[in-house]
Amino acid sequence: GRWGIDEKVLFEIICMSPPEHLKMVDDAYVAKYSINLEKALKKELCGTVQEAAIFTLGMKLHPYETVAELINSTCAGTNTDKLRLFCTILRYQHILPRVMNEHLKLFGKTVSDRIESETNGSCKELLLEMVKVALPNSIYSSEEEGVRMDHGEDEWSDLDEVVVKPEFHPARARND
Repeated sequence: GRWGIDEKVLFEIICMSPPEHLKMVDDAYVAKYSINLEKALKKELCGTVQEAAIFTLGMKLHPYETVAELINSTCAGTNTDKLRLFCTILRYQHILPRVMNEHLKLFGKTVSDRIESETNGSCKELLLEMVKVALPNSIYSSEEEGVRMDHGEDEWSDLDEVVVKPEFHPARARND
């Protein structure tokens, strides 16, 4: 037989499959080989290809945990990658309430607390404002240990209910 993995087919499956299908593929893989797709990717791939494949798989199978881990890893070590942190908060604002809950569960620290401890000055102020803007005022306050979600538990169906109220938009506040 052939040795190794057909990376093109693997990437097509990961990128093109809807999350529900990929979950079934992962379950079938576990049933057949007793390891999940993520562990299989770690064994077969390396470097940035491995990182990209695992991140994409994670975004399909458990997006909130994946983004929470991205925020954590962006702040790991001696220097926080501020550009990556800004891009992550901005890119994933639409799921940030759930990411914040997952971050708190995984690391025992809110995203706001992480920003407070890992950044300073205007960078910290802007990042904290970006977090506030992403969350409706009714479910977020800096005193809370997390974000209270008053929506259903379905992974994606309730995201339309999480809206940014115009009065909290910093660009609009400057123009008023």
